[in-house]
Amino acid sequence: MFPASLLDALHIPRRSQVDGTLADGSEVSYWRGQAVIGIEGREDICPALFGPEGEDASVVGSTTLQILMFKVDPVREMLEPTTRVLI
Repeated sequence: MFPASLLDALHIPRRSQVDGTLADGSEVSYWRGQAVIGIEGREDICPALFGPEGEDASVVGSTTLQILMFKVDPVREMLEPTTRVLI
């Protein structure tokens, strides 16, 4: 999820709307598109949600990490490249 204004400025097309529930229980509806996302030299086409504005509005989720072949080391709080994903 990224601020909608950023994705609009990058000319990412809005494709469909998705409804969901946030961690605090509130119901939301966001537009969804596809964007080329890169982390540490790895890039691929990933789902992108047109989210709210704000400095903490950018969130990279588990789907994007799997697409880019990363896993999370929870102890060191770091991303690690991987050659295996859960399917």
